[in-house]
Amino acid sequence: MEENNHKWFDPRINSAFLFGLFLQAITAFIWVGAASQRLQSLESRFDAQAPLNERMARLEAEMSGARQSLSRIENRLDNEVKK
Repeated sequence: MEENNHKWFDPRINSAFLFGLFLQAITAFIWVGAASQRLQSLESRFDAQAPLNERMARLEAEMSGARQSLSRIENRLDNEVKK
């Protein structure tokens, strides 16, 4: 009788493949959890800085107005000196 040793798969290789796939899935879940945590941290930083950004924009607008006023005052002084 002839033995049939030609299986199309080896149970050891199949188990190793499934174990490797399992490890990759676990690693992917850990990576996604860490990425989610980093994203959440960045969002909380952004939310904390939003009022600061608005205040900076207001200060820039005020400084622009102050520069324009200073320019007008300098022009008036120059005109008075020329007279």
